[in-house]
Amino acid sequence: MDSAQEQKRLTRVPCDLGYIKSEVSGTCIKWSQDKKTWQGARDECKKDKGDLIKVLDEKMNQFLLEFAGYSFGFYWIGLNDIKEEGKFRWLDEDDEVGATFWHYGSSHHYNTDNRDCAEMLLSFFGSWKPWYIYSCSFKQQYICEKTPECAIGYYGEGCKMNCNETCAGQNNPCNPVNGTCNQGCDPGYQGVFCSKECDEGFYGGGCTESCKEKCNGDTYCNPIDGFCYCRIGTYGQNCSMTTKSSSWTKNGTIISAVLVVAVIAVSAAFALGSFLWRGRLSS
Repeated sequence: MDSAQEQKRLTRVPCDLGYIKSEVSGTCIKWSQDKKTWQGARDECKKDKGDLIKVLDEKMNQFLLEFAGYSFGFYWIGLNDIKEEGKFRWLDEDDEVGATFWHYGSSHHYNTDNRDCAEMLLSFFGSWKPWYIYSCSFKQQYICEKTPECAIGYYGEGCKMNCNETCAGQNNPCNPVNGTCNQGCDPGYQGVFCSKECDEGFYGGGCTESCKEKCNGDTYCNPIDGFCYCRIGTYGQNCSMTTKSSSWTKNGTIISAVLVVAVIAVSAAFALGSFLWRGRLSS
């Protein structure tokens, strides 16, 4: 995917109302003023298909400080040492954190058995090391993070895959995870990805219409609109008119041109043969 296509894709991956897109992480961020316990905050974030935020590097830490606006105060983040005292992890992960931005000494001097959850101080005068440790049962504001759902017409990791053009519906909607067509297929196609044409003898939406019924017993027709491919010997819109031939032709019209070409070829061969024979006799 070239840079222009990538930019177009990114602009078509919006965040829900109330969230801000972080170009640092590619995720959607929300500063919530509701006050919840640490676990209560997680539950609220999960209702939006997200979780408490993970601040994985200095750029993300700085993004939160700069774009907090007037969201002053302490906010829960996803860091905790609930599993093992002194071993800080993001949410339910097993690995200990890499980069940390603890306020000077806070992770050690204030880390006791009843202080297991991390909070972040946001203010105009806040330090670039704004993390503190506090009791998980305390109710305060929190920051949610979630991966934006793919815009219509895209799916897969990073929303980089295009849904099949034969998925039915405006902009070809499909499942954002696996690309299966949400609203069925355009006429003439079938399968979960709508990548297969109708079986011979069927056409239309869902490939449920019968060519045989429409085309006077003939089984060949256009899989999209059912336009009849009549056997030579029949013609007309529904192959209801007859002649004396016995092969297939497209669009219900007899291909007499084939017969004309054949007659011309035979005549030319006969003429050439006669000419060569006469030349031989004269010599």
